[in-house]
Amino acid sequence: MASSLRGSNAPLFLRDKLKMIRFILETSVHDDISHASYKSIHTIDIDVPQLQNKLDVGGYGEHGHHICQLIGVEILKNIEE
Repeated sequence: MASSLRGSNAPLFLRDKLKMIRFILETSVHDDISHASYKSIHTIDIDVPQLQNKLDVGGYGEHGHHICQLIGVEILKNIEE
């Protein structure tokens, strides 16, 4: 539902509420034999409401702060439902 309401087609009252998370990924390749190295950066925009809600809290004030930051991502394999 939300993906069809994004951007300029979204009603004005919804535009600020519809958010996505942009993951910024760095790929690094190195070959010790040829000494060739390569790095590239990719972005992926994903709608993850639970994560967005956690990251979109708090803020900074005169006497402190309340923030939540994503510090890592793991691939979980063989998870039983």
